[in-house]
Amino acid sequence: PDLTLVQWERLFEAVPNLALGVLVRTNSVKRAVSRLASEEQVRLCGGKKLHGDEDCLQNLPEQLHINTTLLWDDIVLNDMKRTHLPAMVARLSTQFGDGKMVCISYESMQRDIAGELEVLGHYLGDDIDPESLETLRHNAGKTSYKRGSDNLRE
Repeated sequence: PDLTLVQWERLFEAVPNLALGVLVRTNSVKRAVSRLASEEQVRLCGGKKLHGDEDCLQNLPEQLHINTTLLWDDIVLNDMKRTHLPAMVARLSTQFGDGKMVCISYESMQRDIAGELEVLGHYLGDDIDPESLETLRHNAGKTSYKRGSDNLRE
């Protein structure tokens, strides 16, 4: 949240065991393409997450035409978030807390959501039970429909 340093200090004082974490997307180009592509999907389907059986899918374009200026602006913004946000959180944690923080990437969660959540559980000091982790592994990728290719040339 957009808080002043005084507000952050009060927050850390009120919650002495405050755990700070950051979720970043490391591939700025894919993140920009995804965000720009989702605008039309939200307009036509009403949301970003789809299951693959929605009627609106037939109305979505097969090919995406992106304004290069908007694409570049989005890439720059995401790159800034990817570098500045973790640095800001690290400074806050060091200045007001115990100096610890966790940083998880979107891409690492895509590769191994159960493994990343297991790391997060360790960080928070409350391990996730093995059965839940196995359920995550089993259901990974089944909760939403992915329209775009991972190959940016496509």
